[in-house]
Amino acid sequence: MANCTSILSRIDVDQRLYFVITFCILSLLASLGNTIVLYLFIRYKRLRTSTNRFLVSLAIGDLLLGVVLAPVSIAQLLIPPHRQNCAVNILGNFLTTLMAISGVTLGCIAYDRYLHLKSTERYRQKMTRRKLNLMIILPWFTPLILLITKVFDATVNTVTVLVLMTSVYTVLLYSYSKLMMLVKNRIRRGDIPIDSVQVRNRNITNCIGWIVLVAIICTVPVFLNRVCLLIYLTSKKGWTVYEKWQPLIFAVSHTFFILNSCINPILYFWKHAGFRNRFKKMIRRKRKIKTYPSVN
Repeated sequence: MANCTSILSRIDVDQRLYFVITFCILSLLASLGNTIVLYLFIRYKRLRTSTNRFLVSLAIGDLLLGVVLAPVSIAQLLIPPHRQNCAVNILGNFLTTLMAISGVTLGCIAYDRYLHLKSTERYRQKMTRRKLNLMIILPWFTPLILLITKVFDATVNTVTVLVLMTSVYTVLLYSYSKLMMLVKNRIRRGDIPIDSVQVRNRNITNCIGWIVLVAIICTVPVFLNRVCLLIYLTSKKGWTVYEKWQPLIFAVSHTFFILNSCINPILYFWKHAGFRNRFKKMIRRKRKIKTYPSVN
């Protein structure tokens, strides 16, 4: 039964209520925001661009975190340890690996945008639909790798997570820094006229930049938690301070990651012109009041 106990169940009873309320709010926001993103993508054909396909893949992962991970975390907080179901906790452990989808997808987005802005003609020639679909699907296999390492050994799993997160951070920072330098150099040379399609690419780059920045901020607690966990495991669980605070650190890192799933749709509606205009159009339709002729 001890193996079936969730880390969240070890949180103090006074703190559980705060996390339950927080997870409930974040679950509703993440579910609603990402559902609207998916609806707009399906509803409007002009939004079905290559970059937006990456964003939709990211939105699906965020939706799963809001619809499934948050409720499972709430159940782990509310159900007493001796009554917890192994299947629910195994599902919770599996869902935590879905966090890798967002990071790898953002890395693919940054790399794709860099190639696109570097040479649009060459990009269209070399980036076939098959390669694009492969880049979109590839991040969804990373949870399987993490799950396999989690089954075998906790230390191997922790090292794998740290290597994966470090690699994603490196790709994000490298690709996006190159991307911004490329855009700035073109602006200085006057290669981007006001009415050019490149302006739209620059705006999308700005939107992705915000998404990358928020993702890095929200995943730092997860990264630090894994570093502490690795130290704890390699010291043969002799770090009693971390053992005491591990449940709280784990819950806080979960909170930040689900918060990231809530912020992403807001960034789409704020920084992405396509989603912003369609979202405004949807709101206006709902506010439109039908008027009927008066009957004498």
